[in-house]
Amino acid sequence: MTDPSRKSRSRSAKNGSNPLDAILSPLTGGHGGVANFNLGEVDHGLSFPEFNPNDHFASDLFSDSSSLPRTSKTEADVACASIEEKRQTLRVAQANIALNQDAAGTGVAFQKFVGTVIDYGTTKVNNHTKFINYQTARTNLDTAQTKWSQAQERLIQEQAVLDGMVEMTPLIREEWEQKKALKASRIADLKQSVFEANAKLDADIRQLANATV
Repeated sequence: MTDPSRKSRSRSAKNGSNPLDAILSPLTGGHGGVANFNLGEVDHGLSFPEFNPNDHFASDLFSDSSSLPRTSKTEADVACASIEEKRQTLRVAQANIALNQDAAGTGVAFQKFVGTVIDYGTTKVNNHTKFINYQTARTNLDTAQTKWSQAQERLIQEQAVLDGMVEMTPLIREEWEQKKALKASRIADLKQSVFEANAKLDADIRQLANATV
């Protein structure tokens, strides 16, 4: 019995249509509502060879009809071995890139540590500055207290001098009173002496006058 679907597929092939088109149509811009995909519109900046399966399909499944170049098994083995070795080279490069990333990350961590060390040193210097300012304030306070004590002592000394002067004032007054009294006594004695001398002189003059009469 003949399969009708095989006849339909055969008929479609003869008409130049591909059964896969109905499946791939939504992915290739058919009426499936999916936008057309064009890698050239992507600004990736990469340069790589493209592979188009249509260029390498075997047009006749029962003959050597593919446009692919021929490669012997030995050549393929050598080429695949070489490619595998190149992939291993890339694996080493990827490992080194990962190592470099770790090294850079460690460098970042170290720089953060250096920043913390600098912050520690800065804080330590700031604390030292604060301590010096505190010591300066304490010294200024001690200096002010010393000056205040000196002023208090000078006040006590000046008060003692004043007290002494106050106590000496009556004595000075008495001394001057005594000096005045002594001066007055001497003046009185001098006046008395002058008076007595004048009286004696008058008596002598009278006596002399009587003697001559």
